[in-house]
Amino acid sequence: MKTIIIKVCLVMGILLTCIFCKAQPNKNNNSIYLITRLEVAEKQKDIKKIKNLFLNEAIILLPDAPPIAGNKAICGLYGFGWAKNRNEFSEYLVDSVAKYESEIFEYGQIVTWKENKQKEILPFYVKFKKSQNDWVISELNFGNTSYEEKMPQLPKPTGEYNIGQVTYFYQKNQTSTSRYLSFQVWFPTQQQSGEKYKYRSPQAAEAAAKFLGWPIFGNSFVTLIETNSYRNADVVPNKTFPVLIYNHGYGGFSGVYQTVFEELASHGYIVVSIGHQDESALLQVDDKIVIPNSRENEFYSKRSSELNGREINELQFVILNSDDDNKVKMAYQKLLGKSPLHRKSVELWASDTKETIKKLISLNMNSLQLSGSFDFDNIGVFGHSVGGATAGELAFSCPQVKAAINLDGFQFGNLFYNKLQVPFLFVSSNSSGSNYLRISPFKEASVHPCHQIIIKGFSHDMFSDLPLVMNHNERAVLMQCDIILKFFDKYIKHKYVDLKDIESKYGELKFNN
Repeated sequence: MKTIIIKVCLVMGILLTCIFCKAQPNKNNNSIYLITRLEVAEKQKDIKKIKNLFLNEAIILLPDAPPIAGNKAICGLYGFGWAKNRNEFSEYLVDSVAKYESEIFEYGQIVTWKENKQKEILPFYVKFKKSQNDWVISELNFGNTSYEEKMPQLPKPTGEYNIGQVTYFYQKNQTSTSRYLSFQVWFPTQQQSGEKYKYRSPQAAEAAAKFLGWPIFGNSFVTLIETNSYRNADVVPNKTFPVLIYNHGYGGFSGVYQTVFEELASHGYIVVSIGHQDESALLQVDDKIVIPNSRENEFYSKRSSELNGREINELQFVILNSDDDNKVKMAYQKLLGKSPLHRKSVELWASDTKETIKKLISLNMNSLQLSGSFDFDNIGVFGHSVGGATAGELAFSCPQVKAAINLDGFQFGNLFYNKLQVPFLFVSSNSSGSNYLRISPFKEASVHPCHQIIIKGFSHDMFSDLPLVMNHNERAVLMQCDIILKFFDKYIKHKYVDLKDIESKYGELKFNN
C-alpha cells in the first residue's frame, strides 16, 4: 500500500509543475480566450476562482497519471501543487477554437519554464460547457491523453448470471452485539439493462483516501469506473444460491474485492462483504453515504502498533521463512501471546459475521429483493489478512460454515488451540525467496482437507482490486477469481474440481497440498 501511495504522489508532484506553477499572462490575444480565466486564477492562487471555474463532475487528464475527477478533487490538486512553492511559471498558448451550441473547445500548448531555465511544452485542450449563463470547464486535457486508455475496466464476469448489488446498514440498537453492522451483497439477477453502480461513490473514495493518507485527488478516478452490477435489481426468482461471506484486511472496507465478488455472483453465489466498526476505513451506509474512520482512533491505533518491535518481527520472520514445523509452532504460540488485541479483533469480526448471518436469515424472509434466495446449508467464508484469520476462526466455531479461505493472513485468533472442522485453503503471497506464511500448525490439526496455494511475485496488498485499479494488472485479479471460485465450487457446490489444475494454468502458482 505504501508503495502505491508514494508512486501516486511522485507522479502527481512531477506533473503539477507543468500545470499549477505561477502562470503568466497569455500573449496570444488573451482577452478572447476562456482559458485566460484559469491562468489568472492560477497566478493568483485563488482556490475559490478555481472552484467556480470547474463543473462538479469536471475531469483533468494528465500524462502518466490517473484522471482527476470532480471539482473537490481538482481543488485539492491545485492546493497540493501550490504548496510546492516552485519558482517556475507557465502560460497557455491557444492555437484554435471550436464552438458548438453548448460547448467551446480551445486547443493549444502549455509552456513551462523550469527552475533550471529548461522549457517544457505540452499540448492541451480544454472543453467549456455553459452552466447558469457562464462558461465553465468540464474537461482539461494535457498531452493529448486518452481517457479510454487511462481508465481501468473491471473484467466481465464469466458466469451465466448478471449481477445485482445492494447495501445494508444497521444501527447499534438494531443488532444483538451493540455494534454497527454494515454489509454489501452481490447476487445473481436476470436483469439485462439499467443503471450500473460506479466502482466508488465520491464519498467512499474521499473517505478511503483520507484514511490511507492519500491526497483526495489520488484516487478520485475510481468514481468514474463502471462496475458490472445493476442498481435496483431483483434476485433470480425461484432459486436458492450458496452464500459466501467475505471479511476484508485490516483497515480495508467492504468494496475492496469487487472483481472477485462479481465473478462469484455470476456463477451462482450470493456474496456478502462485511464492514467492521472502528477497524474498517469506512462503513457503507448506502450506495452514497459512508461513515468515515481515522487511523488515529484509539481502537485502531492500538492494534496497528501491537505488532511492532524486534521480538514480534523475529517471530513473524520464523513463520514466514522456517521449514522447521516445531519452530513455526512455537513462534505462532508466542506471537499469539504477544498480540491479544489482534486476537480480540478476530473474535469481534467472527461475531460480526455471525450477526450478519442472522440478518441474512431475516432478509431471506422479508426482503423484496432477496427473499427466498439464500441457501443457508451451504455457507462459505473467506477473507484477507485479519479477515483471513476470521475465516479460520469461523472454520471451527461456526457450524453453519462449510468451507473457508484465508488469503495471506497470519492466523490470529483461537484456531491455533482448536482444529479446522471444514475444508480450508491458505493462499499465501511469495514476494521473494522462500518468504511465505507457513501453515503446518493448522494443517496437521485439520479434520478435513487443508490446502495451500503460494503465489510467486505477489505482495500482501495484491489480494484486492488494487493490481487492476492502480496498475491495470488484470491477470492478478483473474487469477484470484479462479482460485476462489474453484475452491468453493469443489467444497460448497461439490463439483468435480482438481485444484492442481490451477497450477498448470498460472505458472506463478504452486499448489502445496
